[in-house]
Formats: sequence, C-alpha cells, structure tokens
Amino acid sequence: MVRMFHKDASGSILPLVAVGLAVILAVSALAIDITRYMGAKSKFEHAVDQSLLAAASVSSRMTPAQMSEEAQKFFHANFPTSYGGVLNLTDMTVTFDPSTYEWQGTAHATITPAFGKLVGVNSLPIAHTAKVVWDMTSVEAVFVVDNSAHMCAKTTYDDKGNITNQTDDGCAKLGAVKYALSYLIGGDTTGQTGWAGLPALTAPDGTPAYRIGIVPFTHKVKMPDLTNIPAALDNAETTQGDPNYFTSFTTDPGATETAQYPLPPVTPLVALTSEGDRQNLLKAVNNLSTYYTVPGWTRSSIGLLTGALMLDSNYNSYFANGYNFNGVTTKAAPTSDIGATHNDKIIFLLTDGANMGCCFSSQPNPDPATGNPNYANQYLYSYRTDDQYLTGNPSTSTDGLCGQLKQNHIQVYTVVYDVNQQADLGGGATITGIMQNCASGPQNVNFFNVASGDKAALTKAYSMIAQGLMRLRLTY
Repeated sequence: MVRMFHKDASGSILPLVAVGLAVILAVSALAIDITRYMGAKSKFEHAVDQSLLAAASVSSRMTPAQMSEEAQKFFHANFPTSYGGVLNLTDMTVTFDPSTYEWQGTAHATITPAFGKLVGVNSLPIAHTAKVVWDMTSVEAVFVVDNSAHMCAKTTYDDKGNITNQTDDGCAKLGAVKYALSYLIGGDTTGQTGWAGLPALTAPDGTPAYRIGIVPFTHKVKMPDLTNIPAALDNAETTQGDPNYFTSFTTDPGATETAQYPLPPVTPLVALTSEGDRQNLLKAVNNLSTYYTVPGWTRSSIGLLTGALMLDSNYNSYFANGYNFNGVTTKAAPTSDIGATHNDKIIFLLTDGANMGCCFSSQPNPDPATGNPNYANQYLYSYRTDDQYLTGNPSTSTDGLCGQLKQNHIQVYTVVYDVNQQADLGGGATITGIMQNCASGPQNVNFFNVASGDKAALTKAYSMIAQGLMRLRLTY
C-alpha cells in the first residue's frame, strides 16, 4: 500500500493548478497596471501639451515662474478627473526663449499601480517634455455681428408654422454672442476650459500677432467718422434714396416711430499687444447693444462689405480715427496689403435672419389664395434682397462679395444663429444655404449653425475659431 501511495500521481495536479492560477492572476494584474499606465501616460502627455499651449498664449503677461504656475492650473483643468487617483503631478516648469519665440514645458509625475504595490512597486515615474513655437504670421480678424432687434427677441412657432416674436428684456441671444466673443478675446472666466484668450504677442519687427475689429450691423453700419464715408459703402445703398444713410443716427429714416437708434459704432482694428488693448476690445464687445423696439432690419451684405473695407489697406483712412474708449480715441492699427506674406485676413459673419430692407412683423400675412401664412413677407425668413450680392449670379458668371473675398485670400467664417430649418418656413433653408456657400473651405469647415439659446454651442463655435486663429504650434 505504501508503494502504491508513492506511485499514485492523481493529486499532483492541485499544486500545479494553484501555481498556474497564481501566474495567471499575476499576469492579469500586470496587464491591468500596464493598461492603466499607458492610458494615464497618454492623457498626461496630452494634458501637458495643452497646458504648454495655454501657458504660451498668456506668456506676454507673465514671468516664467507665473507661466509654470498657470501651466499647472491648465494641466489640472485638462487632465481627466477619472484618473485623479492614478496620477500625481510632481512638478511642471515652463521656459521661454524670446529670441526664437519658443516655449518649452517639462513635467514629471508618478503613477500609482493597482497591483504593483503587492510586490513592492508603489509608484511608477513618468515625464514629458513639449515645445511650442509661434509661426510668426500676423492675423487681422474682423467680427461682423448682427445687431438687429431680433437679437433681443424670443421666437416661437406653432404647429402650423406661424411665427410669433416677443421682446426679451434680457437680450439672451445678443448676450450669448457677447459672451462667446469675450471668451475668444479675453479667455474663460469660469476656469472650466483653461482658455486664456488670444495671446498679446509682437514679432521682433514690431508686427502684432493679432489685430481685431468689430462691425455691428443692422440694415446699415455706423462708421467711426460720420463725415468720412467710403464711396464703396455709400454706393451700396443708393436704392434707399437717402443721401445721409450712413451719417444720420439720431433718427432712423426708415422708421419714424423710432426716436433713437442705438447702433454701436464700428471698432476698427485694435492691435492686441498689451492687456490694455485686450480690455479695450472687451469694452467694445460689452458695448454691443440693441433693443426690441428698433427696426428689425438686417443687411448682412453691408456688415460684410464694411469688414472687407477694414481689411483693405486702400481704405485705412476711413477707419483712422479708431474707437473711443472711455473718452480716449485710440489710433486704429494699420492694415497690411491684401496678399502680403505672413499675414492672414479673416472675417467672421454672424446673422440671425434674412437680408431685409423692411419690415418687422410678428406674423406673416396670409396668402389670399390659400389662407395659409405667406412667408414671403415674414421678417425672419424672407430673402428678398442681397442674396446675389453676397454669392453672385450663376447665370451671368458674376462673383458675389463672398467669392471676391475668397479670391483675394480673405478667409470667411459664417455663423447662422436661431434660423429655423423647417422646409415649410420658407427662407430658413435658403438663408443657411447662402451662408454656407459664403464660407471658405471645404464642406462646412468654416460654417456653423447654432440654435437659439444654445450658448454652449455658440461658445464652442467661437472656441474652434479661436484655435484656428492661434499660430502656436507644438513641436517635439
């Protein structure tokens, strides 16, 4: 029996299974730790890259120590909270070489393994170094903003497609536009994204990185000098039959019941080279205002043409008086010649309705034949004028203003805001199509369609535009 016991091997599998399970568990634990490590490493490197870009964008306002501190704030804002218990940032430093306009950021951290501590491995080191350079290209950007009455209106639609407009004392739509513009220029004041606004940079030859202008428009614009109106703008409105169309703003010639006309003046190009410049631009954005009681007329073509003239060096003199900031008139930044190297010219056009000479109506007139609403007379969705002026006439092979801008290498971004797309609302799809065709670039790259009240979507659109304006580039 003793000999039989020694020869019996049937129970030897249990130790082997135990050893095998231990190996499998160890390998699984190692795989989990490796997966966690690689995931955290990838997100760590991305967060460091974004933090360096953000720190570089505010570098003109900070010392290297302050840049490093800000970079750490941006890092924590960008790094996923789901990895908060896995990775611990040890340090992050940012340096800047003004001779080459190159920023370098180095960060060190440790990653806590899930199972490595069982074998005495309590942390794993990780490091990342990134570099950012500024491609010294000057950007001239003009924001053309619809300032008509409907920007202070609430619009509702019934099941028959009837449109009703009511006053919005809080001007939520215009408020969202102002917030998005302030976000782009001045940065995120909520601390949620880490975006610090466009950088106040100047090239070694003194050229500012950014020159920003703002054109509020309704059915006309208010030039900085009402005694100096370019013929190209004046001639565009000869059909109005008013020789003082662009010079009179105390009364509106198209609506005698409106005593005051609060259209803000154009803000000519402001060179963003200091915090004072940034604050002046933010004041100009804050001064955008309108009222539901003013005429609800919209002429996108007038706003776009004014923005184009602002970017044309041949028209510098018409904008020379600059903008009055708290009683002090600033000298407008000169613009470069169209086609100049290392210079980008960009126009952003935002509109919430059709091009209309008149008139505002809360309900469309019924069609005499059918009794149904006649959207041809509806303020929001009638496109009776200026569509060919913007996009051209295909039958005569005539380029419109949008095409001419693009031919002159001026990039055009368009945003339609609160334009209902339902087919039975007449011109909604037409407006969208015209603005989509007006934008530069392939298939919707520079076109944004934002629903009313969607402040987050509008801010996101301007955030994407801001990233496009940046000429800061990651390099390793």
